[in-house]
Amino acid sequence: MFSLTSIMAHSGPVGLAVMAILALFSVMSWAIILAKWFSLRGLLYHNGQFINQFWQTKDLNLLLGPQNNISPSAQVFRDGVHEFERQKSKSKDKEDAFLVIERAMARSGRHEIKKAESQLPFLATIGAISPFIGLFGTVVGIMSSFMQIGQAGNANLTTVAPGIAEALLATALGLFAAIPAVMAYNMFQSRLRSLKGDLENFCLDLLAVLRSQQ
Repeated sequence: MFSLTSIMAHSGPVGLAVMAILALFSVMSWAIILAKWFSLRGLLYHNGQFINQFWQTKDLNLLLGPQNNISPSAQVFRDGVHEFERQKSKSKDKEDAFLVIERAMARSGRHEIKKAESQLPFLATIGAISPFIGLFGTVVGIMSSFMQIGQAGNANLTTVAPGIAEALLATALGLFAAIPAVMAYNMFQSRLRSLKGDLENFCLDLLAVLRSQQ
């Protein structure tokens, strides 16, 4: 019976490199997953809080304080109100001014979504390539088994077992790195779609409120 240490002791440099890469990917994947889970949870919570404050506050100037910095909707609100005040000081057509305000808020919303999406492409990359790196390690392990058979001149279990064990371990590590990364990526994309929908609806609501104050 082979232990993990004995498998690695019988592995060649290529197999060890594959396992090291997959182990590194797994650690990085879990670090991103944990950080992103707390980050998106906080963003959605504070975003919902700010939107509730927006509808409950009569004086919009009270919402411009720094206490709302963590909320994406708060940043869109600040950018929209600042652009609204800037357009008021210009002698422009009302519809043209609100078109500029709408674009400013849309640009701010895209920027907030882009910040929330940080590190997710790398997580998707880990989920996509880890099985293939594991498959490469599997091929290397199988090749090692055939070479051992050729050198020994027989195909008994003692000859082929180290290479087969190396191959299976590489496959397992590839799946271990890929499966959590893909599952987390899909979950985070679902939360980001929810956040994006909230921002789009908030932009429309804010634009309507600003129009009523013009």
